[in-house]
Amino acid sequence: MISQHTNQPTLLTLHDAITDSPVYRTNVHHYDEQLDHLEKWLDSLSRHLKLYTEKINSNAKRKTFEMKPRLLKENEMK
Repeated sequence: MISQHTNQPTLLTLHDAITDSPVYRTNVHHYDEQLDHLEKWLDSLSRHLKLYTEKINSNAKRKTFEMKPRLLKENEMK
C-alpha cells in the first residue's frame, strides 16, 4: 500500500481551530517546524555574512597598510 503522506498542510477552517481538530494540530505542528527551520537558516546566514564582511574588512585593511609605504616611497622620489 502506498502512503498518502504529503509535506503540504491542508486548508484550515475556523471550525478546525475552534474544535482543536487533528487537522489543525497537524498544521500547527507543520508551521512550527517550518518556522524553526527558517530561524536556523536565518541564524546561519547571519553568522556567515558576518564572517564574510569581517574577512573583507581585514583584507581591505591589510591592502591599505601595504599601499601606504609604497605611496610614501613614490612621493619621496618626486
